[in-house]
Amino acid sequence: MKSDRKLKKHTLDEIADAHLLSEDLSQKERAAILKELAMAKDKAVSNLSNEKRILASILQLRFEMEDYASKAVYDKNSSFGAFLKTYISRLQLRNKDFADQLGMEPSELSHILSGYRRPNDKILIRLELHSNKNISALLWYKILEREKEYELSTNFSLREAERPYVKQYFSYSF
Repeated sequence: MKSDRKLKKHTLDEIADAHLLSEDLSQKERAAILKELAMAKDKAVSNLSNEKRILASILQLRFEMEDYASKAVYDKNSSFGAFLKTYISRLQLRNKDFADQLGMEPSELSHILSGYRRPNDKILIRLELHSNKNISALLWYKILEREKEYELSTNFSLREAERPYVKQYFSYSF
């Protein structure tokens, strides 16, 4: 109730101005404030347990994945394998130990990480369960499908190889 009364005293613009950096600040003032915020963040992070740091890192990865999945632009550095490598690294695990935790062979994990093999639905579900649902199987799938979209749109040699199998083309086109 008290917070509701406080909100009614101020306009939304006044509340926003109180919480955001003002445009009226000089570059020097802005830099000082940003430095102070960074120091406060570093202090808060240093007080976290290793487990909570890892969780925060995994949640940050999820947000990065969601951001990438929502964009229409493909980035080869944001492949399924790259995100999975980052996930394993942020957990501070070796690939062999991670493969063991997922109930798979290290060679199978290696093939997935390198892009030589695509993970099946079981692996996507295991990844969701492993992250304690912090990164959903659907999000892992969206990252995987982004790669497939790119492959389909750029694989011109496959189009030419498949052309002879099409006996008749639809006669209308836009």
